[in-house]
Amino acid sequence: MSTTGRGGSAPQMGDEAIALLVVAVVVAGPILAMLSGAGDGVATWLVAHRVLTRDDVLVHLAAGAGFDLARLVVGIGVLLGLLAWAVRVAQRRRIAARRPG
Repeated sequence: MSTTGRGGSAPQMGDEAIALLVVAVVVAGPILAMLSGAGDGVATWLVAHRVLTRDDVLVHLAAGAGFDLARLVVGIGVLLGLLAWAVRVAQRRRIAARRPG
């Protein structure tokens, strides 16, 4: 008999998995829209606010806009910082879970 049903215990997602899912949806949504061509308005808004550029583009996203070298380096740095933070939080939780008490 299965315990995953009414009144049974189902596997739970950890906080890290939920946070990763939220970040993936928030980040992937606009990127997929731009890559599909539906995000031309988003790209125009991001260019107007200097998040993307139309000059010396290395990574093209939509409507001729994308990342130049400086924006690409900053973006990668932000992603690496978020990854390091997530690893640190996960390690602290594992350490806290091992402590008796």
